Formats: sequence, structure tokens, C-alpha cells
Amino acid sequence: MLDNITKKNIDDCRDVLVGKVPDPKSQIEQITLTTFPCLVAQQTLHFFV
Repeated sequence: MLDNITKKNIDDCRDVLVGKVPDPKSQIEQITLTTFPCLVAQQTLHFFV
């Protein structure tokens, strides 16, 4: 489940990509590739705290 901040960030990324990448599958792929490392880092940080 995504929190509101993460959902807003993904929606903002998608809004930017709509004009540049017309294919929805490609948009999801680009968002996943850019946000996945951030999400992993956040989870790792929470694990050690």
C-alpha cells in the first residue's frame, strides 16, 4: 500500500511522462526504474532504525 506522498510523486512522474512517452506500459516501466531504488533505500533505512 502506498502512502499519499509516494502516490503523489508517482502521479507527478506520470504527468511528466505523458507528453514524452505515449505508451502507458513504457510510462510504468520508466516510473518503476526511477522510483524502485528510492523505495529500496527507504525500506533499508527503516529496517536499521
